[in-house]
Amino acid sequence: MRVSVRNACIFLIQIILILPATSCSDKSYADDDINHGAEYLDAGDYESAIAMFDKAISHDPASSDAYNYRGLTYYEMDQPVFAMSDLDKSIELDPDNCAPHDNLGLLFKSLEDFDTAMESFNRSIELCPDNPYPWNNRGTLFAAMERYDDAMSDYAMALQIEPEFVLSITNYGWAFYYSGDRRRAREYWERALRLDPEYQDALDGMAELESRKK
Repeated sequence: MRVSVRNACIFLIQIILILPATSCSDKSYADDDINHGAEYLDAGDYESAIAMFDKAISHDPASSDAYNYRGLTYYEMDQPVFAMSDLDKSIELDPDNCAPHDNLGLLFKSLEDFDTAMESFNRSIELCPDNPYPWNNRGTLFAAMERYDDAMSDYAMALQIEPEFVLSITNYGWAFYYSGDRRRAREYWERALRLDPEYQDALDGMAELESRKK
């Protein structure tokens, strides 16, 4: 199943921790470092992203977000041991931060530990039921398990929260495609491309349909 996960994973949970050892200015510097690091991560410049998240942690060692983002970057770099360590640390610092739970779900899914991935996604949804990303990402897990009806239910929840969420619209198309309904798959990919004409996963889906005609 083709799904886009990187963009699905990047959402910043702003938190405030009152610790006497860290000044307000240090926290401000850390926030700036995190934002710059997230830009590098989104651009695929992982080494620069790691450097920025390292700086953020040096400014604010209690930043759950910094560890979450660095863990996500290690995930993208295919370094699961470092990724898991950082995401676990992020949760230790703030158990109610839903982002590291969601990203752990993606990590365990990539390792084909579907049961643990499900636990992580479920926890993320419990903490942030109004965020479309955990719903979408759990949907991709259901799809990987070939539970396409469950996947579509989760994509529907994501779209109820954010009706123009191109990621879930596209994944909905893939769920229809792999369940054998190419007409509905086309409808969803065309819908995604009306919102973002250059969205690659939807373009790939349309190309897949065209190749089937030959």
